[in-house]
Amino acid sequence: MVHEAAMATSSCSRCGRPLKDPRSRAMGMGPVCAARARDDKAMSMLPPGSPVVTVNGRHLHHVVRHSPTGMEWGYGGSGPADLARSILLDYLSRCGSGLRVRAMPGARLGKRGRERLVDQLYQAFKWDFVARFPYESWRLTGPEIAAWLMQTGLIESVPALPVTYEGRRTA
Repeated sequence: MVHEAAMATSSCSRCGRPLKDPRSRAMGMGPVCAARARDDKAMSMLPPGSPVVTVNGRHLHHVVRHSPTGMEWGYGGSGPADLARSILLDYLSRCGSGLRVRAMPGARLGKRGRERLVDQLYQAFKWDFVARFPYESWRLTGPEIAAWLMQTGLIESVPALPVTYEGRRTA
């Protein structure tokens, strides 16, 4: 049996924060650090030059539409189209009630509504941003995305969220 005082001082081997639940103590790290460690391990297994995309340091979920082999950038193909769509879906899902669409004043967009909106926007976003990203690495911020969304004419208001999307190649 573990003494209660010893449990209270258990800390994450990755970030040093205290671990409170038994599963985290058994693993030696909290759920956030464990997910990051899994991402790090998965990234280390990719071939050199593979694209890696993160949002605020976490892996960006690839929403597959055109490219089952993954997201890409620097040209106008299917991988960049999926990256554009994935970024916009992620960003709009974070906006919550701050997102207002001109065609639907006062309406709150659910998942399907956001998907329909993104389907109207992602190809233009691909050409304006993703196709122009340099091959090695790039960075895109929430305020840049919000400004672009506003200039489309479809959006009445959108918050400039403190998020950062980054792409790089594995070594």
